[in-house]
Amino acid sequence: MAALLADASDPDLFTRAVALRRRQATGESPDALLPEAFALVSATFGRIFGHRCTPAELQAGTALYRGAMVELADRTAWPAAATLAVFLGAVAGRGVHLMTGDGAPVTATVCERLGLRVAHLSNDMETDERRLAYAADVTVGRVEEFGYDHLFDNRVSGPNERVQREPYRAIVMEADLVMLDQSTTDLTLDRDGIRTASISVRACLARYESLAGIAPTVLTEAAEFTHLFGLSVENVDTAHPTARHDHPDLLYTTTEAKLNGLLEIIAGHHAEARPVLVVADSPEITERLADLLAARGLPVAWPHQERPLARAGCPATVTLLKQPAVEGEVALGGDLDWLAQEHVLASGLDPVIASGDAWDEAVAVARRGLLPAWTADRDRVVETGGLVVLGAEYPSTRRLEARLRALAGARGDTRIFVALDESWIWHRDADWPRRLLLKHITEPVEGALLARTVERAKRKCEARITGYRRRAAACDAVLSAIREQLYAERRAMVEGAEPLEAVLAFTGEQAPPGNVGREALRLIAAEVIDEQWTACLAELTAMRDDDAQVQRSQEASPAFREKAEAADRAMRERAAKALTDRLHGLGGYWYVPSSSLPPWSAR
Repeated sequence: MAALLADASDPDLFTRAVALRRRQATGESPDALLPEAFALVSATFGRIFGHRCTPAELQAGTALYRGAMVELADRTAWPAAATLAVFLGAVAGRGVHLMTGDGAPVTATVCERLGLRVAHLSNDMETDERRLAYAADVTVGRVEEFGYDHLFDNRVSGPNERVQREPYRAIVMEADLVMLDQSTTDLTLDRDGIRTASISVRACLARYESLAGIAPTVLTEAAEFTHLFGLSVENVDTAHPTARHDHPDLLYTTTEAKLNGLLEIIAGHHAEARPVLVVADSPEITERLADLLAARGLPVAWPHQERPLARAGCPATVTLLKQPAVEGEVALGGDLDWLAQEHVLASGLDPVIASGDAWDEAVAVARRGLLPAWTADRDRVVETGGLVVLGAEYPSTRRLEARLRALAGARGDTRIFVALDESWIWHRDADWPRRLLLKHITEPVEGALLARTVERAKRKCEARITGYRRRAAACDAVLSAIREQLYAERRAMVEGAEPLEAVLAFTGEQAPPGNVGREALRLIAAEVIDEQWTACLAELTAMRDDDAQVQRSQEASPAFREKAEAADRAMRERAAKALTDRLHGLGGYWYVPSSSLPPWSAR
């Protein structure tokens, strides 16, 4: 198929893409369309970027389309793989959500060339603009934006006010960071500091009919993706060459000894003009290390908030990073595009005031001017051995450790520093290192037994994190079922064509035939349900968080489920009574309780 499209013109590719959508609309299955769809994307990719999709990209794209979690170490292959899956998924016309931290320019360019409409969510969009964005074939944004819009949609006060369509397909970039590390994070709508609506990242993603993701390291936690999302994990090997040296952990008896040893190694690499990136979990360790470096006269480069790795690859640079789970790898010599933008900003040109063309031209000029020096810096870093990545603390899981080491890219050196007095190491069968600490050894320590103790502690640390995540997810599933049931009933009352029927079904009351003020009913129902849900949500969230913290099985406890269901019943009773009282307040002859007078009688 790809060979047949090699000589096709751009209009012919566009026409074939339109025909593909027409064939799907008439009943042909997307799976049957896959070969031609992928061939169209590959051909268009070649026209725009100068090379067709590789076998690894095609394999990853197929896995993403079919709803799998893909481990793909070579990030340069991600855009093509995502574009393949997005294009074929969008053929159905129900909308594909691409969840990413950037604007996904490659996917947008290819899909638009083939006739799809791609929209990007942004915080400054008006309601009508967001509705149009969700009506597009492909909608690009962060998972938080999709989650918040879902919450807002379930607090509308009337029909036709929603912005989202029903969730269909989602593809998540940097999927392990989003679907594991952020899975228990609540996306919350607040009013005067009171939580009025919330949904966890896991629950937000679980709403999609088809869910897939791509990440550099997921195989170590494949069971988690299956347990939390029902996804299989597929590894795609791109035979990405690497000359990186991942050194074994360096063990010290105390944190103080570890920091002093870390300082010596940083100073040695700095003297060689190698860039050093130091990653720590805790602010305390970061601050102590910064003080030690300052006392030693070593300059520290603090990461930029928007691009934390922009300068980390510059020669003789020491960068302290507080966030271990960052995206991408470090560009040796520095991020040239970002350096060019900083250069233009320093010249006084404001991107907000300047026209787009003027800004782009200024950045392009700056980039050309910086290119010779940047090339020399990059070559200098390569000659000295590449980037050095040092973990000042163990990053809590093997997956995050692999991510930390991957920051060095295809060359360089990586190492994790561990102190035996750190709290995560201690457990009942590791008492013997305490006696070792009494010796006040300041040099790194070695030994097979000691190494096994640390490895055992790592597995226990990872198991604790996994256990908490699974318990939290199980409790959250109970809360999600309650929330989605209430949202469905609210939609029927507030957005349905016959709100009276839905209101009476909720309250268990009756009404005789006759016209009812629909808008008044909708507003009353929205106010009452939202008030009662806000109160119930605080109770449910507190119960969920308490239950998830308890060290027990990896499921929600029966006690939690019973308490949550009891809270739900009580909330519904309060809401039904409040609705009944509000409806009585409307007056007239149309409304009576079902348990007393016949429906044709006046109250």
